[in-house]
Amino acid sequence: MIDNLISEGDKIDFRDILTGAQVSNGVTPNVYVSQVLDFAENGNMMVAMPMRQRNLVPLSKGQQYEVFFYTHKGLYQSIAVIVDRFKSGNIYSMEISLTSELQKYQRRQYYRLEKSIAVKYAQISEEEFTAFLNDNTMPESLRTAVDFFDGTSLDISGGGLRFIGNKMIEKARKLIVQFDIVSSGGPIRYCLPAKVIMSFELPDRINRFEHRIEFAGITSESRELLIKYIFEEERKMRKNSR
Repeated sequence: MIDNLISEGDKIDFRDILTGAQVSNGVTPNVYVSQVLDFAENGNMMVAMPMRQRNLVPLSKGQQYEVFFYTHKGLYQSIAVIVDRFKSGNIYSMEISLTSELQKYQRRQYYRLEKSIAVKYAQISEEEFTAFLNDNTMPESLRTAVDFFDGTSLDISGGGLRFIGNKMIEKARKLIVQFDIVSSGGPIRYCLPAKVIMSFELPDRINRFEHRIEFAGITSESRELLIKYIFEEERKMRKNSR
C-alpha cells in the first residue's frame, strides 16, 4: 500500500503534535522538511534528517510527529514515530514507522495560508448557483469582467477564502469568485460558486468589508491542485524567513 503511493524522492513535512492546551493558546507547530530516501524490508521508511538554516535537526528517537507526504497522487498524511537515526559518510538519515493509516488530506484539516491574491466576486441567485453547480454554466449577467467586484484575499485554503471587498454581502448569500494562482505546474484560473459564511464591515476602514466564504462544487482535482499550491507557497515563505 505505502510503496504504491509514496516514492523515493517524495517531499515530507514533519509537524509537532500539539496538545489541546497548546492549540488553545495559539501555539504554532514546528515544521521540519525532509525527503523519502528508501524503503526498509520491515515496511518502515528511510528519510533524510531535516535541516533548518543549513543545520541538521536531529529529531528524537521515539518521538511521534504528524507527517505529510507530497506524492504523485496528491497530499497524504499519517502519524509517524522516529525509530532510529543513522549516519553513513556525510548522509544523515532516520528510520520512521507509520503508526496510523495513510489518509488523503481531509477538508476539516485544511491549512489556511495567509496570502494576498486578487479576487473578483459577484452575487448570484439561488437558481444561478444551482445551475453553476450542475453544469458549470456562467450566469448570463456575469459574462464580462465589469460585472464583478474587486477584492483581495487575506487567507486561502482548500475549502474556502477570506477576503476584503467594498460591498456588504449578507450571510448565506451565494457568490461566484474568481482568482488566479501560479503553482509549479503553471498558472491556473479558478471560477467557483461559493457560500458566504460571514461578512462584516471593518471597524477602522470605511466601506471596507471582510468576507469569509466556503467553496461549493469544487472538483477533487481542482482542490488537490489548490492544496498543492498552498503548501508550495508555505514552503517558500518558510525558506525565505530563515
